[in-house]
Amino acid sequence: KYFKEHWNKDFLDEKIKDFLNNADHVVANVESPLTESGISSKMEISHLSNPNAWKWFKSISADIWTIANNHILDCGESGMSDTIDAAKKCGAVTVGAGQNIDEASKYITLDCAGGIGIFAVTYKRAEFIRATESAPGCVLFDETERIKKIIEEIKEKNKWCIIIAHGGDEFSNLPMPYMRKLYKKFLKFG
Repeated sequence: KYFKEHWNKDFLDEKIKDFLNNADHVVANVESPLTESGISSKMEISHLSNPNAWKWFKSISADIWTIANNHILDCGESGMSDTIDAAKKCGAVTVGAGQNIDEASKYITLDCAGGIGIFAVTYKRAEFIRATESAPGCVLFDETERIKKIIEEIKEKNKWCIIIAHGGDEFSNLPMPYMRKLYKKFLKFG
């Protein structure tokens, strides 16, 4: 809500913007839906961004948007769809959420450095955002067999696999032991 009407303000230093605009790829965590749909979430804190905020993401060359997070469905399915459409407007691709589990499980491939596959997952505490065969949402951390299968598929065709993991405990400087254990499991998967 703090940036809802401030998305078009120039709040990044020019050196940071130059760095981002000269990168091969910029991954942005799009934490809130970019939509005019109203908040429909029952969460205590819900997020909503101006639908024109895609222009700001474009200004920093954000070509990969991770939308696997606990707020992507704060404005319902239409809010998530609007966000995916906004990404397309600025030439970006999204990872981590979709209209069903198959869409949420899709990864992208970058043809550099021997091939890089990227996908996104989010933490289990946000159970209501779990994608199923018939419901929109995200791949959650506890879906380890699915995550393992995605990693193996990526590694068959690419040298590198990057998991964008949205999770952890807020205001904590270090990953908690349960998160470290989970991340180590992902590393063992490849």
